[in-house]
Amino acid sequence: IAVLWIEFVREIRWHWEESQPLPKIPANGSIDLATCLINQKLQMVINSNDLDNF
Repeated sequence: IAVLWIEFVREIRWHWEESQPLPKIPANGSIDLATCLINQKLQMVINSNDLDNF
């Protein structure tokens, strides 16, 4: 499981550093509460990053 988590974090970090959107996570300003907690947190980060660009 640790290897899976490391790969997950590495992929998220790459997207963050390259300013690339995360696949299959919409950046529409709302958080989908029907998804898992990790997905919700990623949506929060994306939305806060979008606010920093204004």
